[in-house]
Amino acid sequence: LQHMYFFERVGKPDCRTQNVDYDISLFNRITFLISIHGAGIANAMYMPKNSVVLEIVPYGVLDNTYMRLLPSMGLNHWRYYEEDDTQVVEKFGRKMSPEELWTSEYRGTLKSL
Repeated sequence: LQHMYFFERVGKPDCRTQNVDYDISLFNRITFLISIHGAGIANAMYMPKNSVVLEIVPYGVLDNTYMRLLPSMGLNHWRYYEEDDTQVVEKFGRKMSPEELWTSEYRGTLKSL
């Protein structure tokens, strides 16, 4: 039994050639997506049913939108949640819970990590 694997790395978009039709066509061919948490995962709506999305969630991110949304669209959602808070400790000088990080006092700084 022979398997063929196809990987396409999507680099920096070229606004002269890329458009919404291109993005839809690209995601319509993806059956396994690995992506850091963010708005780009919304494109998974164009993926074929039963495709897999592996979402990498940085430490401190509390949003579970895709965990709820993608299965309702017929997609398999897996999530890797980063538990290493080294960058947070380096930036703020102490350990902080995700809930504390997203208070208005720290939110702007956290987004820059």
